[in-house]
Amino acid sequence: MRKKSIKSKRAFTLVELMIAVGIVILLAALSINSLMRSKITANEAAAIKGLRTLEAALISYRVVNSRFPEADVAYARLCNENPPYLDSNWLIDPKYGYPSNLAIRRGYKIEIKLISAGGQRYSLLAYPDKQGITGIREFMLDNSMRGGEIWDINTGTGLGASPD
Repeated sequence: MRKKSIKSKRAFTLVELMIAVGIVILLAALSINSLMRSKITANEAAAIKGLRTLEAALISYRVVNSRFPEADVAYARLCNENPPYLDSNWLIDPKYGYPSNLAIRRGYKIEIKLISAGGQRYSLLAYPDKQGITGIREFMLDNSMRGGEIWDINTGTGLGASPD
């Protein structure tokens, strides 16, 4: 009867294990990069939707009140009317409290930049809360530009008019 030698056992070598771990790490790195890109794209889409939602609320407010709300209290006015033009979660952000003209939506700050003294014009701006992490592009919507078209500030291109 032969004794089995230690050399005859089949096992993974250290080099083989290191190669396997390296491949797993490489695949994880590629997946994380793709996941982050998807999250940024989703945040940018949510910012565009947020601009359109805010524009619709401002227009509705103007129809009832014959003017837009003042920029420094616009979110409070839009959320606290009865019935509200915006859901109250536009006001609440644990990081910033109750902003006067700023809301945080899915990694983007959506700001009411300008409402004219006569209350007939507005400009809305959406930019990433953390540039490169929550978003890359910045967007603007101004009711004096081509019927409320949203613009990509970085490229200077229009993204299409808001649906009526």
